[in-house]
Amino acid sequence: MKINSFFKWVLFTIFFEILAFLTVGFFIYSNYEKITKEKSVMEKNTQIKTKLDFKADINNYKVKSDTNKSVYSWYFGKVMIWNIQTWENFFNLKIREVKDIKLDYDKLTYVFMLNNLLETKKIDIYIYNYFKNKWNDKFMKFYQNNEIFAKYINGFNLEVNKDYVKQEISKIEKLINDNKYIELIAYLKGLESKINDYSKDANYKKIAFKPTFFDDKDFNYIISKLYWEGSVYKKYIDESSKMFWFNKNLLIWSIASEQMRWFYTERWQLKWILQNANLLVINNKFSFGIWWIKINTAQKIENDLNSYNSVLYKKIFWTDTKDVHTRLTQTDDFQIYYASALVYNILTRRKLAWIDISDEPWVVVTLYNFWNLDKKEPHDNPGIGGAVLDINGVNYSFGWLWMMIYYILEFYY
Repeated sequence: MKINSFFKWVLFTIFFEILAFLTVGFFIYSNYEKITKEKSVMEKNTQIKTKLDFKADINNYKVKSDTNKSVYSWYFGKVMIWNIQTWENFFNLKIREVKDIKLDYDKLTYVFMLNNLLETKKIDIYIYNYFKNKWNDKFMKFYQNNEIFAKYINGFNLEVNKDYVKQEISKIEKLINDNKYIELIAYLKGLESKINDYSKDANYKKIAFKPTFFDDKDFNYIISKLYWEGSVYKKYIDESSKMFWFNKNLLIWSIASEQMRWFYTERWQLKWILQNANLLVINNKFSFGIWWIKINTAQKIENDLNSYNSVLYKKIFWTDTKDVHTRLTQTDDFQIYYASALVYNILTRRKLAWIDISDEPWVVVTLYNFWNLDKKEPHDNPGIGGAVLDINGVNYSFGWLWMMIYYILEFYY
């Protein structure tokens, strides 16, 4: 049977189009990754990346479905396991597993330390929550001062069970080595849930960091007058901490410690008069204000601020028409501004020398007690100390007393 020329032409055209379609489709499918690739950049990752024995050419792949993914990505890093289809050749389709695991072992170790301290009642939930959201180096400054804390707080002990930490890290490593990724993800999610559940557990709310003056009425009176609701200084402390870019507790604790010096050394009759009049100590024969500043010291604070930050100096002092004595004796705002400027000057002078003491408030306040003297040159190993103050039968050096007050404010107020 003869096929006419028109029918031959139709068959040839159909065959050619099918061949062309298959050829183009195979080319696109084989080079999909290259064709659709967009501009990208590789970011540096400071986390530890688990090395896995997986080598595969995935330039040509197709994700089978989201249901084949095992994913954890949050507080401790990420775990991502998913299946891909790869073509070895035109007729050979293989399913391969891609693994991407990056865990932050520093953060894991840090959390295990905190968990162990909380569960053994060596810290409370307030301390736990405070450090949980900080970098671990801030916690280590606290942790390394355990010997000092134990001196002033009966029974305070920050010793961590190191075997517990090692065991938990070993669990994670074993799950990875055994390729038990579902269990690994469940473990990490469970660890996050445990962290959140701690805050709801009343067993951990008993205050652990409790120096002898924590519940003392004089101490709480001083703090309330400085910052609690109704304090005339609260708005100026908040305002100053924003203007000078440092923690408001640096201000509160600097002034509180000076007030404590008076409240714990003067006769109880005078304290009774002040408390009933709703006042703080504001001056004596030679110094003025709620933290007893001398006229020449106030002038030096102004001059130093002008040299470090003329914009702030002009905003606070230069445009004000009152003299120094009036500011120190008849105003509420300048009681805080002078203290703020002094702390700022101390921090700035060290920063200019490439020394950061902003995380070591006990060092700041030791320098604060010396009024930022020019002869005290910045160095990277500063000491702390000062006069000794007896509070309820315990002798505190001023440096360590201030450190105690700072942490009390950070944890509980």
